Amino acid sequence: MVGPSSMTEVPPMPMWISVLGWQIGRAVGLCTVPRNAMSAMSNRKLYSADPKVPDATSVIGTVGSSSPPSPPQPSPPPTVDEILASAPQSDGDAQSVSCLRSGAYTEVEVINPELLLFRGRGERMWLNRMRQACVGLRLDDALAFEMRNSRLCELDTIRGIDSFGGYWSATSAGCSLGSFDPVSPEQADLLKTELSNS
Repeated sequence: MVGPSSMTEVPPMPMWISVLGWQIGRAVGLCTVPRNAMSAMSNRKLYSADPKVPDATSVIGTVGSSSPPSPPQPSPPPTVDEILASAPQSDGDAQSVSCLRSGAYTEVEVINPELLLFRGRGERMWLNRMRQACVGLRLDDALAFEMRNSRLCELDTIRGIDSFGGYWSATSAGCSLGSFDPVSPEQADLLKTELSNS
């Protein structure tokens, strides 16, 4: 039996672990510890006999180690080529052309500041990817073309225009056209759905 002179009072637990210390003390009956057992206990883990009470090492080791999960990153919008590849292609000539005759198209639609859709007779359509985004061009703008002859060609200039008080004025900078790529009605509809707000 260990005498009173060889017993050492266990110092009180720090405030931040007082509840944990009480749980361990209750589970393993920790009150006083013999002096010659202090060094041995310093190298040992204290485990709870009660399965509902976590052991000291596992609880202390997890304090402050968790971090909130990162929010999911939004997926990037599809590219023009990805959209075109996901829809049926045009039944007609699939080759890009550098020019269109002025009578080949009857309507021009702005998809976004980089894309124009030329509609021809029947279901013929061409997509024009401008050389760069046309600053100021809006979906509902009318278009003015600066043509060198009776054909509209790559590198020709277009401008968005609008009527204010009966006078036409430009709403965009002058922008250079690209080549004309045939597209199907399904491809055109998908392009408008995916990219009209970009």
